[in-house]
Parts: sequence; C-alpha cells; structure tokens
Amino acid sequence: MLANEYFKYAIDKGYLKKLKWYYSLFTIQSTDTDYTKYDKGTYYVLVNDNYEKIDDVKNGDPILVMGSEINIEAGFMPNIKENTKTTIGRVIINKILITDIFYDKIPFENKRLSIGGLEKIIAKGMYNNDLIKVSEYKKFVDTIGFLQGLSRITTVSATAKSLLPPAGLDKFKKELKVEFDKKYGTEWVKDRSIIVEYEKRLRAFDAEWLKDEPNDGFLVSGKVKNVARTKMYLDFGAEAGFDTTGNNTDLVDNSLLDGYPKDKEKLATMYNTARAGSYDRGKETQKGGAAAKDMLRATSSTTILHTDCKSTSGKTIFITKDIADGLIGRYIIKNGKSEPIGDPKQYIGKTITIRSPQYCLEKGNNLCSVCVGDVMKKYDKGINLVITELSGTLLYISMQSMHGKVLSTLDFNLDENIV
Repeated sequence: MLANEYFKYAIDKGYLKKLKWYYSLFTIQSTDTDYTKYDKGTYYVLVNDNYEKIDDVKNGDPILVMGSEINIEAGFMPNIKENTKTTIGRVIINKILITDIFYDKIPFENKRLSIGGLEKIIAKGMYNNDLIKVSEYKKFVDTIGFLQGLSRITTVSATAKSLLPPAGLDKFKKELKVEFDKKYGTEWVKDRSIIVEYEKRLRAFDAEWLKDEPNDGFLVSGKVKNVARTKMYLDFGAEAGFDTTGNNTDLVDNSLLDGYPKDKEKLATMYNTARAGSYDRGKETQKGGAAAKDMLRATSSTTILHTDCKSTSGKTIFITKDIADGLIGRYIIKNGKSEPIGDPKQYIGKTITIRSPQYCLEKGNNLCSVCVGDVMKKYDKGINLVITELSGTLLYISMQSMHGKVLSTLDFNLDENIV
C-alpha cells in the first residue's frame, strides 16, 4: 500500500479528528502505535484489522507529510468537483474546516489558507442569502481549537538557514552601498524613500536565502521576517525614535548581530527607538481611548432610518481591486436614480458615483439606510459602536511602536479611501 492510498482510507474511517492518529502518522516512529507498526525499518498501517506494509516511505521518515502532493478524484469530498492535484495538508484543512461543517457550500480551497481568509469566505456566505448559518460558524470556531493541537507536529519552527544571516551578506551590502552612492550620492542615508528601496533590496536578498525553507512564509513571515529578522541580521534601519517629523532620518546600517555602532549618533538612534517604543506603549495608547470616547459622544444620538432620502448627490470614486469588496451593499447613482451595486468587481477600473452619508438629506442626527448602505443599516441604533472601532487604529499605531516597524512607502488616494 502507498502512503497516499492509506491517507484516503483514513479519511473514510474518520481518523482526521483523532489527535493520536496524527502523532502516529506525521511523526517519526520507532515503536508500535494504535494505527501503525514498525519492524526492522519497515512501516505497517492498520487497515480493516490487518496490518499492511507501506511501500513508499523510507526508514526514518514519517509516513505522512503535510506538504506531500496527492491527487484527489472528483466527488471524493462534496466540494471537489474535478480531479485535483493538491497536498495532504490542504485536504485535511478542507475536510475538517469546510466539508465536515459546510458540506459543499464553500468550494475546495487549493491554496495556503489563513483563518482570517476562511472567515472572509464564511462571512460572505452568511451575508449572501444566509447560505451559511450561525450554528455552522460556531462549529467552525470550535474546530479551530482542535487544529491548534496539531501545531507541535505540523509546524517547523526553526531551520539552520532561518537561524543564520544569508550567505554573502557582507559582500552584497558593500556592493549595494556603492551602487546607491553612485545613483543618489552619499547623503541618501538620510532620505527615507531611498532607505526604503535599500532595505527592500536587502530583504529580497534574504528572501532568496530562505526560499524553499519549510518555515518560510509561515513562522518566518510578517514581523518576524520584516522586522525581527531584518534588525537581527540585515540592518537596524532608520526608525524615528522620538522624532515625529521625519526630518532627522539617519540609517543605522549595523545589524544587531554586528553589534553596537561606534558612531554615537547612530547608537543614540538605537537607544531612542527602544525608549520611544516603551513610551508609546505606556503613554500614547491613551489617545485611542480618548478618541473612542469622543466618537461615542459625537455619534451617540445618530440614528439610521430605514428610509431613502432620495439624494441625487454622492461620492465619485475610481474603483480599484483593493477597495471593490468594501462597496458590497452600497448604492450607485445612475441617471439620477439609486440602485444596489451588486457585484462591485464589475466596476473595477471605472469611475462611479455612490450614495454616501456625506450627502444624506435626512434632517437632524439621522441618516437614511440607502446612503449608509445595507451593511451599516443593521446598526440603526448602534452606529456609535461601529464608529468607535476607528479608535483602534490609533491604539494599534502606539502598540506597534513597541514591536518595531517596517519602513515602507504607500501610494494613497484620499478620494478612493474615504467613501
């Protein structure tokens, strides 16, 4: 028997919800378990009360590996409509978190999934004609707790490469500095936009070093990769410290592995970054709370009426891929009349005018449900609770300072983001 054949058998037997099964099949075994037997370098699995030899697993390897490829036939699970080449890990996620709970309501997701990504899919299903029930979502949340127990055997936390700086880094940094000196002059180290470009090149060099590592993009991702690893091995960067104007930028090209810089100003920059982070977390987080109170007072008497003020004015915006989903439930103005947007993706690349609270004609502290949209009208007497969520951004900024930041640039269009 082949390992993939046994895996399909295990699915039919319901083993995917037994923690002991994972420890038996996804770890290196040298003793017998409830599901396997080991004899002189050969693995056997229990199939219908008989042990069958696994022919394609080497001694010293686990029988099953999350990243191993497997071909799944159409109909093997309710949400698989055609023969699919995927991985064992993706089959497990789809089986446990999707088909066992939602049957075929969510298509087979043949890609790396995050819990947040799945919740967005579920949210759309709950919003659109109640395709997904609240009871099903509760089962989804409960099942996530089971998957957390698998992390110690399915997650590679460290590899030799991820614990070391990329090979050839010193030579690369010297050549990169020469290139930037020729291109921008020696004062480029005080220009934040150029420093962003410099650090992108360093991170790209590091990304090439980590490519194909089992923990790359998973544990070694986000802040771990872009902040912690960058400061540890590439460079400390050009964080502002106590400077809120951005006028006193100075690149600290030493990494923490290199040790403290001899230049006193750069050393002060490193110290001030740590001090400012501590200050922001302890003192500046109060701004988020203060903003929440102000917003609560300002909107406490605002009510959304289930009416249509018939406004013919609205917000004119250019629809991009990034903002399209935010228009679900909103209303577009065409020829002086309002109609539901429906699928906002049909407007990507086009300029449209939508109904907006900014142009609502309702009197007093009232807004009509068409101007605010179908999503917000559900909070007809609780709009203040939704508004106060904005204060969380201020809180997050101050908290983020404590844990380090990634210096980056962003193209921002005010008209596209305030609707």
